[in-house]
Amino acid sequence: MTPTILLLSLALLTQGQAPARTEPPRKPHPLAPSLPQLTDEEEKRIEDIVHRFILFDTGRLPGAEGQKAAAELEKLGPEAIFVLIRALSRALEIEATCPAVTIGKKIQTILRQTQDPALLDFARENLGLGVKHTVHGGIVRELRTLAFLRRRDIGDGKVASPSTSDNDGKIVIRPRDPNDKSLAARSTLDLAQQAREAKGEKLKGLLNELEKRTGETAITALATAGGPDVDSEIRYYAHELLLKNLGRQSADTIKKKLTDPRPEVRTAAAYAAAEKKHQLGAELIDLLKDTNLDVAQSARQALTRLAGGDTDHGPERSATDEERAAAIRKWREWWAKQAG
Repeated sequence: MTPTILLLSLALLTQGQAPARTEPPRKPHPLAPSLPQLTDEEEKRIEDIVHRFILFDTGRLPGAEGQKAAAELEKLGPEAIFVLIRALSRALEIEATCPAVTIGKKIQTILRQTQDPALLDFARENLGLGVKHTVHGGIVRELRTLAFLRRRDIGDGKVASPSTSDNDGKIVIRPRDPNDKSLAARSTLDLAQQAREAKGEKLKGLLNELEKRTGETAITALATAGGPDVDSEIRYYAHELLLKNLGRQSADTIKKKLTDPRPEVRTAAAYAAAEKKHQLGAELIDLLKDTNLDVAQSARQALTRLAGGDTDHGPERSATDEERAAAIRKWREWWAKQAG
């Protein structure tokens, strides 16, 4: 009996019953510790998938191969974020609407799910990097804003409320030192006027100081610097500062800015409304009809954020009039339940 039992045991082991070998742990990515560092072959494979998807979505890879490329793109995990960010820039440069929208949605999903501050910082700094003026710049703006808000959500500490101070909220006016040449000592109007002519790091410094100021002059200067005709790096930088500025405003001020004639201000006001949890659902739903797609999409993301991140009734950026109307109807039904 003993030899027979030994033979059976050996047979079982040769049929895959041996203990599984464990793979050594992967090194974390130096730019995002939550992700594994890929090999050159793995990186190349992801780049090939994304490249073939762009060919498919621009009509140059039809049939089964194209459908396969689309399916493979959908299956990519968060480790593909770096390739996707580079691919989005390429799609924007060639003005390829469909690939840019799809790749943007893939990046959006990754940013919404990550808890890695380093990854969010990388996305903010590199999305749209090097891309000049493009009609699809709103996609980059939405993603950068999402990364900005997520970074604040998971940060080590919350931004202090403007009402929290050693003076119990009282405004203390101190005389200015005539010898003080710092930006903080200059008037808001002076800063705004200089911002019209400044460029590069000097402009960033002026915008940083304007972000701290209250009043319409500061908002106008930040909105102008975030306009569509401005260099992309400064445009996105100014947009984030405008968002921070509006985030300190009252609910009544933000409500007014949702109907501001400048699309840059309406966009930032929508995000600020969601960030501060202001009950402006009806006003945000009205913005879904905005003729400026950047504004409409910012309202959609704001509503999704107000709903806790799990509800998104659309509409997509490329939605038809009928699809947009259906999305608005669903959002109104959702808001009616919240009010009830």
